[in-house]
Amino acid sequence: MLELVSSVGIFVGSLLISRLTSIGSMRTVGAGLLLTGVFSFVVSLNPGLGLIAVALFVASAGNPIYAVANQTALMEAARPSARGSIMASRFGLVQTASVIGVAIGGVITNQFGPTAAYGFLGVGLVILAMYAIAAGRSTTNPLHGAAYEQATSRNGGTLNPHHDDGTIDDEAVDPANDEPNSMATGLHQAKT
Repeated sequence: MLELVSSVGIFVGSLLISRLTSIGSMRTVGAGLLLTGVFSFVVSLNPGLGLIAVALFVASAGNPIYAVANQTALMEAARPSARGSIMASRFGLVQTASVIGVAIGGVITNQFGPTAAYGFLGVGLVILAMYAIAAGRSTTNPLHGAAYEQATSRNGGTLNPHHDDGTIDDEAVDPANDEPNSMATGLHQAKT
C-alpha cells in the first residue's frame, strides 16, 4: 500500500511542478527538498499507519519538485555550449550519490531500523533545503543598488567587466587603473 501512496505522491508532485511559473529557481529546489525532508522526518517519528501514508504521500510529492527544479536551474544557468557536459556531470553525480545514499541508508536501517533511516534522510534534506533557499534569496546591497544577480547577468554571469567581445563595461572599471570599480552599481566586492 505504501508503494502506491508513494507513486501517487510522485505523480501529484509532477503535476504541481508543471503548474509553477518559476521552475528553475533555487527557492523552488529548496521548497521541494523541504517538503520531502520534513515529511520524511515525520515518517521517522513512527506514527500510525494512516499518518505514515499521508507523510509519505507529501514527501513523495516533493521529490519531483526538487528533481525538476534543480535540472531546470542548471540548464538556465549554463552557457549553451556547456549544457551537455554540465548535465552529464550532474547525471554522474546523481547516480553516485544514489548508490552512496542507498549504502548508507542500508547500514542505518540495519543498525537502527527503517525509522532511523527516514530520520537521517529528513534531517539531511532539511539542511540541503535551507542551503538552497538561502542561495535563492535576493542579495540586494543597500549601499550599491542592484542585486548580485543583476550585476552578474549583465556581464555574462561574472563580475568581470571585460566582455567576451573585447569590450569593457565602462561603469564597472576605474579608468585610472583598469580595475573594477567597487562603487559601480551592483559590484560590491571587497578589494584585496
